[in-house]
Amino acid sequence: MSKYLVAAVHQSSGNAKATGNPYAIPRANVLTPFQNRQSANQVVSGIGFSCIELTVSEHFYPELSKHFAANFKGFPLELDFETGLDREGRNVLIGFEKPVSKASDYTATKMGS
Repeated sequence: MSKYLVAAVHQSSGNAKATGNPYAIPRANVLTPFQNRQSANQVVSGIGFSCIELTVSEHFYPELSKHFAANFKGFPLELDFETGLDREGRNVLIGFEKPVSKASDYTATKMGS
């Protein structure tokens, strides 16, 4: 399970220059806590959030886009996702996290409560 603050959902599409084949790249812009970092030449420090762009699977994009459009009120949405890996080993959003049923929910349902 991966929880993200989703700020935007979008898709880039067009035709590849080299082949002329159509393409579509669905993405989500998500906010993550800012992380200070340091290299031999540079120090980056701060507080707040960074915005990163994650790939969304082509099959999941319509559902995510519809959900985001229906619930977006000008602020990022906190959403739980199932993730997978693409061919290069990068995270891809593949679906909404399914709620895990608790034993107490099952017992209450079975007992007619």
